[in-house]
Amino acid sequence: MEKKKHFFGISPRIALMLIIVGVIPVLLLLFLTFSSVETTFIDTKGKDLSDVATQTSILTKNYIKNVTLELSTFTINPAVLNAVDKADKEALLFSVAKREEGRKLNLKWKDLDNNSKEVKNILDTELSQYLRNHLTIRAIYRRLMVLDAIGRVVAASSKPSKYYFGDENWWKTAINGNLKSYIGKIKFNMDTKTYDFDIAIPVWSTDNECIGMVRGIVKIDDLLDIVKPIKFGFSGEALIISEDGTIIASRDYTLKDQITYDYFSELKDKIARTTSEYYVLTNKKNKKKKIVGVSKYNLSEEFPELKWNILAEQDYSEVLKPVKTIRNGVLFYFLLIIGMVIVLILWFSRELTRPFIEKDLSIEDREEESTIDEDEIVE
Repeated sequence: MEKKKHFFGISPRIALMLIIVGVIPVLLLLFLTFSSVETTFIDTKGKDLSDVATQTSILTKNYIKNVTLELSTFTINPAVLNAVDKADKEALLFSVAKREEGRKLNLKWKDLDNNSKEVKNILDTELSQYLRNHLTIRAIYRRLMVLDAIGRVVAASSKPSKYYFGDENWWKTAINGNLKSYIGKIKFNMDTKTYDFDIAIPVWSTDNECIGMVRGIVKIDDLLDIVKPIKFGFSGEALIISEDGTIIASRDYTLKDQITYDYFSELKDKIARTTSEYYVLTNKKNKKKKIVGVSKYNLSEEFPELKWNILAEQDYSEVLKPVKTIRNGVLFYFLLIIGMVIVLILWFSRELTRPFIEKDLSIEDREEESTIDEDEIVE
């Protein structure tokens, strides 16, 4: 009978036992790490980014709401009401003529300086001085003005861009829409070379008729102060972008840079709320892959004219860095365990099982000899 041979002296039973105990559990751990963990981690991070964007939206909403409430206090100010009432008596009595007069004055308004009679009639009033004093306290405004029922400027902190606003879309929307407030688009101010947006608050009479308007030209500086401090990791940031994808405010850019957000087209469905998910993995050629979270709160829900979109983003590679660290750690320990299993297989096979192997071999030799003897006797 031939002796049993073991490959490199390794016992198959011992090798199988150690592989089952030491290697297979690690393989299962590796499988979980390389598959579901990454998906779960990205999903969790995407939801976190959406929450950051939502919180930024709420901060932006509260800021605009506070400015709106502040401007609303002017609509009940006795000085404002008296100035509007005085202007309305003339304006409403000769409405058509006064509107036409306003349009004609608009044609030469840009050429008038602060010393001209038309401009002085607006700026050299107690109400205008009151508005200027307010600007020294609240520097968030570029300009404050009060308008009468047909859209003529009654008082202003500085020379307005026009005298008559009755033909402007914002005026028509605000006065005809029964709005508590109107918030306009961000525009470039040619006079100051800055980007501002306007908030208009109708002045209502006791008969619920619009008798005038308080309008504030608001700087976007405070919007930058909202998003710039929001940083997480090396690449994480919040952004406010316009309806056409131009970045209004972010950690690195403002409207002055006129940068279009690279992934705006990929986010349209999320921004329009046509899907239940609030984040997306960007995949644009020659651009860094990012995870972008979209705010669950839409500013236009409270301010219909405000078409801003709030996002939060982070580099995909940075997000997955912890997962890669875990992977590398698991791979290291896997290789370490494989090495230990090989050492243990060799040790158990060659050392611990040697007496039993030798005993088995001697029994096999005796059985072989007895078989030979029996064959001789039979012969």
